Amino acid sequence: MNLSCARVADTMRLRWWLLGFGDRITVLGPDRLREEMAATVRRMAAVYAGDAARDSMETSRTPATDMAVSAARNVQTAAHR
Repeated sequence: MNLSCARVADTMRLRWWLLGFGDRITVLGPDRLREEMAATVRRMAAVYAGDAARDSMETSRTPATDMAVSAARNVQTAAHR
């Protein structure tokens, strides 16, 4: 495993950048960011798994996951036009 450490501002831009790496990255800390990223990934998986899985993930909502789900729904809506 390659390990990189960096001090960066805690912003939405950071979250989008991290998510851009997909499954090629693991956020190790801080714990709050790691938990938020895990919740985001669960919500993203639910989008692709269907409505039943998405509904079961409602307890994992954060502002970042809401943005990710909204973006995914916009892409899905655009694809169906």
